[in-house]
Amino acid sequence: MTTAIAQDLWHSQCDALQDLTALIDEHGPGTGQPLPLLHWRVGPSRIVRAEIHSLDREHGGAHRDPRAVLVAYSKTLGTKIVEHPDPERVLLVADGRIGPPEDGGTTGRTQVVISARVPMQNRRKTGGRAFLP
Repeated sequence: MTTAIAQDLWHSQCDALQDLTALIDEHGPGTGQPLPLLHWRVGPSRIVRAEIHSLDREHGGAHRDPRAVLVAYSKTLGTKIVEHPDPERVLLVADGRIGPPEDGGTTGRTQVVISARVPMQNRRKTGGRAFLP
């Protein structure tokens, strides 16, 4: 990898961290629009990702609803949630942009991808075993 490419990737990661920090600061506890905490992963190409898990706990110790968390972030990012179903679960994804626009554009420079895998709603298991004496 050349020095110029390495520097570009380093700058991209720094930009992503700055943009994510600004989002977190703007929506932290005590603000007008607080958002739940997420486990973020920051990549070198201005992409930040988070996956919401149903076993994640809120500050009070209770488990949180991944759909509700994703809806809150989707509203903040001004994006829709896309559903990718499979037989057992649905992959929900909110994909938006944050940070200042780049090169005179209108969208933020950092892409945010937040996802959650949740069980299918109203899915009833059929079959199984019954004990008969």
